[in-house]
Amino acid sequence: MRGCVIFLCSILSLSISSTSCAGTCRALWSESERTQNLRVSGGVLSNHDLPFVEHTGPIDVPFGNALAMNIRYAPVQGLKSRIETALDLTIPLKIFTGWNPNGEAHVTTITPPEFDLVLKGFVAPERMNAIAREMRIQESDLEILGVGRGEATLDGKKEETYFLIVRSANLLKIRRAIHAEFVRNGGKASSWNPEHFFPHITIGFTKRDLHENDGVLKDVANSLDERFHLIVGD
Repeated sequence: MRGCVIFLCSILSLSISSTSCAGTCRALWSESERTQNLRVSGGVLSNHDLPFVEHTGPIDVPFGNALAMNIRYAPVQGLKSRIETALDLTIPLKIFTGWNPNGEAHVTTITPPEFDLVLKGFVAPERMNAIAREMRIQESDLEILGVGRGEATLDGKKEETYFLIVRSANLLKIRRAIHAEFVRNGGKASSWNPEHFFPHITIGFTKRDLHENDGVLKDVANSLDERFHLIVGD
């Protein structure tokens, strides 16, 4: 696959929170730190041949149900190693092992809190998975927008998470279809907004992954790591 360079050094005229990698953080980086090239294999975009993996559990177990697109893991592993080298990290980034003790990659499409706090009682996990299969979740389009970084203070220490910021029209369509099912079954349309969606592929983190409840929004506007140019392709 022909590599394509995603330039990540545009200046964002946005209000930046403490979780961002722009604004005030920019002044702390040298020019070389903001212009390092990173490469991720183009295989990360080709996932149609991977099985759809269901992430379901007993309905009464908190945060035991979610929906995700299965992503080829080797390219993400390789990118993790390149980030560790680029940042001269002495301690390797940790990986998420909740769905596979050896690690895996995915794009969460329905988060566990979304299911537990909103959808449960209106959309069964089996129906959620059926919609994903009907809409060919594993064939979903993916556009990689760049490397993201989020940070939060945990137990008095700054912790970080790294991820690929992505965009997918089909994954958004799947969320809309699940919202429609939710409303058909008696859910209040305004209680959940399927457009409130921050698709990403987790690369690694220092202590644990960080989420919206930690103040981390995983999109270009809030979390783009401007230290890197990302090259997608082999």
